[in-house]
Amino acid sequence: KRGSMRIHCLYRLDVNVVDINDNVPHFPENLQYLNIAESTVPGGKFGFIGASDLDVGKNDVSSYKLSPNDYFSLEVHKGRDSVSAELVLQKALDRETQPTLNLTVTAVDSGNPPKSGTLQIIINVLDINDNAPVFSSALYKTQIHENLPMGKTIIFLNATDADDGLNAETEYSFRSKGQDHVLNVFQIDSKTGAISVKGKIDYEENPAFEIHAEATDKGQPPMSAHCKVLVEVLDLNDNAPEITVTSLLNTVKEDAEVGAAIALVSVLDKDSGNNGAVKAVIASKTPFKLDTNYRNYYSLVVNGPLDRETTDEYNVTIIATDEGAPPLSSTSIISVHVSDVNDNSPRFSDPILNIYVKENSPVGAVIKTLTATDADVDKNGQVSYSFLKSSSDSLPFPTMININSESGDIISLQSFNYEELKTFQFKVQATDSGVPPLSSNVTVNVLILDENDNSPTILAPYSEHGSVNSESIPYSAEAGYFVAKIRAVDADSGYNALLSYHLSEPKGNNLFRIGTSTGEIRTKRRMSDNDLKTHPLVVLVSDNGEPSLSATVSIDVVVINIKDINDNAPVFSEKLQSLDVPENTLPGVKFGLIEASDLDVGKNGVNTYKLSNNDYFSLEIHKGEDSVSAELVLQKSLDREQDSVIKLTLTAVDGGNPPKSGTSLIIISVMDTNDNHPVFSRSLYKIKIPENLPSGSTVLTLNATDTDEDGTFSRYSAPMITTHPDGSWSYSKATQQYDVCFSSDTLKSDVVVFPAPFPPVDGELISINGGDTFTRTQTLPNKEKVSAHWS
Repeated sequence: KRGSMRIHCLYRLDVNVVDINDNVPHFPENLQYLNIAESTVPGGKFGFIGASDLDVGKNDVSSYKLSPNDYFSLEVHKGRDSVSAELVLQKALDRETQPTLNLTVTAVDSGNPPKSGTLQIIINVLDINDNAPVFSSALYKTQIHENLPMGKTIIFLNATDADDGLNAETEYSFRSKGQDHVLNVFQIDSKTGAISVKGKIDYEENPAFEIHAEATDKGQPPMSAHCKVLVEVLDLNDNAPEITVTSLLNTVKEDAEVGAAIALVSVLDKDSGNNGAVKAVIASKTPFKLDTNYRNYYSLVVNGPLDRETTDEYNVTIIATDEGAPPLSSTSIISVHVSDVNDNSPRFSDPILNIYVKENSPVGAVIKTLTATDADVDKNGQVSYSFLKSSSDSLPFPTMININSESGDIISLQSFNYEELKTFQFKVQATDSGVPPLSSNVTVNVLILDENDNSPTILAPYSEHGSVNSESIPYSAEAGYFVAKIRAVDADSGYNALLSYHLSEPKGNNLFRIGTSTGEIRTKRRMSDNDLKTHPLVVLVSDNGEPSLSATVSIDVVVINIKDINDNAPVFSEKLQSLDVPENTLPGVKFGLIEASDLDVGKNGVNTYKLSNNDYFSLEIHKGEDSVSAELVLQKSLDREQDSVIKLTLTAVDGGNPPKSGTSLIIISVMDTNDNHPVFSRSLYKIKIPENLPSGSTVLTLNATDTDEDGTFSRYSAPMITTHPDGSWSYSKATQQYDVCFSSDTLKSDVVVFPAPFPPVDGELISINGGDTFTRTQTLPNKEKVSAHWS
């Protein structure tokens, strides 16, 4: 049986099939259409479907050729495993000259002999939407690791279109033909251009992808741009870099020079190759940078000015990233503390400070606390206060006030008297404790406020309470007969010096009255047989302070029985009376006049009044039991443009035999009302000014006239328009000039100025003339003024 035994041997053979150039390059389509706008700029590139060759290696497609033409050339891109081409526009298209171009593209392999295939390209030149989308890059490259999850975005494409509207709205897409393997693995967001994973990515199956994408606008006809995206698939990178920081300084001074080293940074990655190649950067914007020392060793240095008052601590984030796919990174945060230097002087809130101090305030009182702030810290921010001596100081401030050097309290060293000192000024210096020290000054104005600490003083010829003062009046004295006038003054001011007079007489007498503001004592009625022959009066003079102070004077009024004769003419206290009457006053309005007085009594006193002939006013006489008065009554409308001043003569006549009279001249000023609009020399002013015009430059002078009083624009006193930080303009009331208050880069501005009513102003007038103290409230006339309005 041994001789019949069969022996079998098994051999494994590797058969290497050597390719021969037995296939021609083949285009998926023999005819391709391209739509190209006539406004396409030379240099524009247009992709087309490339040819494929079933052969491999050098027998594969190696180049493309283009048929001769006047407009396009061919740009061939050779990659590691593929060859592609794009049409490049060399000459601007003109649809009206040649609306259609026929091109022939030939794909050639490198076989021996070479084989080729052709593609017919028909280019339609479009007449509208003359700007195609433009990718930020014609070639995008990215690296991804295998097994990325579905939906993972790997890159964003960005194409912009210089057109507007729909012509600028871009949609992204993949080329639909010739890259089926790409369409199965990737997808693109038509709106954002984000390319994301759609299918399984296997490095062993496809180590790289070449994606042809296009961006198409929504114009009619639409235009598109093409780009290529090279995606390299890498194995996983599983080690992140490690960052080690060695601090050289605990803190860095804010005046540190650029280049000063703060810390040493080293970065190590356990991976190798690109996965171990690491780059370190500072993530956020800080005044620091990383200087490379040697390979993965860096120095953290100052790269810009530091300001502790703005930022006293920086958290510098260092990110170390390797070149793996996807890259891995690690982060380290270095806290850099900035120390203070004395680079800020103390600052008062205002350069001038007003302090109001009541007179008679107690000695040692704190009248004001000054505060200066210093943005520095510690000793650099510790502020001390002191008086700043000046050669112009005329008062002994060290004996009047003191300042607490630490708190800034200003303390009075004496009690102030308003009547002796109303105001004084001094300067305070705030100094920090830095080296060298910095300081700033403030001017302090101290204004003494009046207190009601002075009683009224009775003036001669009368003496205050305790002395005997007497006056005599005739028994025949009529009501209103002048008895005496009390005069008083008060050393205080304002309301504290505003005096009023009050009369006290025996109960049930009621014969005399006193003017509360004039101090004049007059009879209230005629004498009767039942009245006393001597009337003791007490006059109380009070001020309006809080509390009120007063003084008194006693007067004995003795009644003398004397028969009156008409030996005195009526007398007006004012020989000239002035009235201001607006020209729009309606007829029928009445105006009070100053009454005349007559030293005679009874029928020898003032009996009636007469008015000189005129076209506008009549006289209305009022006779009372003991007095006669008169009022002017407007009979006819006034017109300032015709009669601006009216002169009248008022005559007072007594009832004596023969009668006596006295006169007073009445001057009536017809006040203008704003019944005429200002008229500009032009209804519209237009000006052009260059940008960067310096502040204060005059750009326009306006001119307006008005037929009302003065007849000039200057009467209208437009409110002053002040300068604002936002760059507004100022208006000069005196010259009607507009001045630029900022460096303008505005090409054009319109300025409109028109009149607007100015609100009435109410004011209280207090006057002290000799010994007369009185109060009168008047309303200032309502004048139209010109306001400036801007548009």
